[in-house]
Amino acid sequence: MQVIIGDVEFKDLKIPLAIVATDTNTGEEVIIKEGSVIEAVRASISMPAIFMPVKYGRRFLIDGGVVNPVPAGVVRNMGATFVIACNVIRKLKRNKSMQVHRRKESFKPISKSQVKKDVISLNGRLNRIIQKINFKDFWKAFATFQAKVQNKVRRIDPNTPNIFEVLIQSVYLMEYEIAKLKAKEADIVITPNVSNLKVLDFYQRKEVIIKGFEAAKRVLPNIRKSVKSL
Repeated sequence: MQVIIGDVEFKDLKIPLAIVATDTNTGEEVIIKEGSVIEAVRASISMPAIFMPVKYGRRFLIDGGVVNPVPAGVVRNMGATFVIACNVIRKLKRNKSMQVHRRKESFKPISKSQVKKDVISLNGRLNRIIQKINFKDFWKAFATFQAKVQNKVRRIDPNTPNIFEVLIQSVYLMEYEIAKLKAKEADIVITPNVSNLKVLDFYQRKEVIIKGFEAAKRVLPNIRKSVKSL
């Protein structure tokens, strides 16, 4: 991220910018418009249950999407008279891995203490893996860790949903409902079709960019028509 953004402050930007984050203690929306850009971005992308909160002044901040995933109103308050928003909070589809199925095979229950021991062991393995790989490969390691934890959980009950998927799905369900309301504050909303991508598919950024480009082309006639009527 440092390589992409660089050591830049908000005052150095040619185009006014505001970055939204969430205060973990109060649940308040925090709008950052001064100081280090990279620190603000790092705070804004701290997804719950995945990244640690970022200390920003006296506050601890997490993903701004928790309270405002489509901050159209923020730019209106900055003086914008025509707002084009991009909503990437996809509508969740029925996930086969989250469905409950009756299984014929038997399973052997184990104690909670044994599960805790297994998870701690897996966590240690993941930490050792992370030390040997670069950030680009982290998500693959995370997926492997996630699958191993799920296998351990299945020994308690084969119908138990994946804990990571439950956490991520819960956050997305909340953000999706908030996004629908916040998007109404925009004049035009671009909605890329990213339903086939998972929340941790950061390494597929090229595909995401293409999806965004295609979605923007679809609403371009509406944008031109709206701008002419201003």
